[in-house]
Amino acid sequence: MLFSLSWDKELGAGLMIQGIGIDSIEIERIKKACTRESFIFRVFTEKERKYCLNKKESASSFAARFAAKEAVAKALGVGLGKISWQEIEIENSNDKKPGVILHGQAKNRFIEIQAKYVHISLSHDKERALAMVIIEGGE
Repeated sequence: MLFSLSWDKELGAGLMIQGIGIDSIEIERIKKACTRESFIFRVFTEKERKYCLNKKESASSFAARFAAKEAVAKALGVGLGKISWQEIEIENSNDKKPGVILHGQAKNRFIEIQAKYVHISLSHDKERALAMVIIEGGE
């Protein structure tokens, strides 16, 4: 069953959920993968690498961003074979809130599905990192 929520025009009436993605990853798995420099450079952008490497527990930050990229691809309705890891960038604003920047084919897909907003939430504990993404759009 498909439904949409509408609300006050000032808040964005007519927007619908265009996609939802969620992903969970073992931090230890990413920690091992990060021992290979080729993995870090293939998956993460320069900004992401700098952000994560400045964290005390960089593996947790890398894992959260890895899960986020997977979740964004799922919400876009494509796999990471159709878009590259580098085309999905996870950033943090000054208030530490995560955001998503899309490049290349990921951005093209976002436009194709008439998306307007990406909402993202990241979390991790000692063992796992989790990301949830909701893409809104349409009118």
